[in-house]
Amino acid sequence: MKKKIPSAGLHAVFTVKVTLLSTKPPVWRRLRVPGDTLLADLHSVLQTAFDWDGDHMHAFIKGWRTRESTYYGAPFHLDECQDEVETRLADLLPKTRVKGHYEYDFGDSWMHEIVLEKIAQESARPAIAVCLAGKRAAPKEDCGGAYGFYEALAAAKNPKHPEHEDYNEWLGNFDPEAFDLAALNRALALIKL
Repeated sequence: MKKKIPSAGLHAVFTVKVTLLSTKPPVWRRLRVPGDTLLADLHSVLQTAFDWDGDHMHAFIKGWRTRESTYYGAPFHLDECQDEVETRLADLLPKTRVKGHYEYDFGDSWMHEIVLEKIAQESARPAIAVCLAGKRAAPKEDCGGAYGFYEALAAAKNPKHPEHEDYNEWLGNFDPEAFDLAALNRALALIKL
């Protein structure tokens, strides 16, 4: 049975799993976020969760790849979108098992799938998002999407690749398997929802 958003007096607290599509093995985060979080604030949470800078345009999508898809974002960036400052997470994901999407950097096209796993009803509304679990480091920004990211990793590992040194310098000490839950939660605690 699917849970619905709680009645007055209680606050819906969502557990969502956010997976960066086109990554293998997958890069993902499980987040605990108030259901009434504005999508504009969720954008900040996701940027922090995936260690990105927020320098590129983004959109949330309800009904991705369907005729009835609705886009939410900053209206001055996107034509024909709903304003993310007036839309809440509960509007994107009205019940459990529903999927929404978040696209970041329309050039590299980092598409994230957001699945509502659980709705808890709590008397106190959390003021911050918390990461419960996750796997792997997100790709570095401006690497050319998933293809460019994996190309960079392969070149950095292959001393015979003509751009081996350049990629090693650009990637620095990047470890694709790294994920620091405590550090992420310290960063998330700075974002008030």
